[in-house]
Amino acid sequence: MSVTVVRKTPLVLGMLLASVIALAVLAPSQWMALALFSMSYGFLMIGGPSIGFVTRPAPRTRVP
Repeated sequence: MSVTVVRKTPLVLGMLLASVIALAVLAPSQWMALALFSMSYGFLMIGGPSIGFVTRPAPRTRVP
């Protein structure tokens, strides 16, 4: 598996799964909407920190 795929997979999956927030509009009760908000926030915590790993590290020859 390539390094690029490994770095981008948590970001893509986290953001994709965070889209469950759209289902909160259809929730029949407040606790279900709150549960969907909580799940969405949790999935964002999976995908968010991996944004820093998407960029390619600088080669050793350019690091002072």
